[in-house]
Amino acid sequence: MTASEGDHQPPPGSPLLDPQVLRELAEDVGAPAAASFAREFAGMWPRRRTALARALAHDDADGAMEAVLSMRVSSAMVGARRLEELTAQLETSLRTRGLAGAAPFVDDVEHCGEQTAHALSTQSDSGHLPW
Repeated sequence: MTASEGDHQPPPGSPLLDPQVLRELAEDVGAPAAASFAREFAGMWPRRRTALARALAHDDADGAMEAVLSMRVSSAMVGARRLEELTAQLETSLRTRGLAGAAPFVDDVEHCGEQTAHALSTQSDSGHLPW
């Protein structure tokens, strides 16, 4: 790994989840709907991850961008701050460097997505979302 490839990590203080975003979502749509959205995010993660992997494996730049945008936007909506940052960096790299630009980010995005989905699923199932 080169130094530039290692520069894509989010800042150490970047939280996995931003509880304020989840509180605001609950205020806007109600706690049950916000909890449902968090569970749906977690449930959709495997499909989003697979869509990105499939697009990259088939050299499908449009499919990769569609998958990344889906990840980024849904992450922002549910307060998945670290995943939002990583997918924003992946999006920028895809736009500027094409499919080759994705390689340094994919493992981190997948790992962070798994952590985020697990945290949201666990918190929403236990009723411990921050509202």
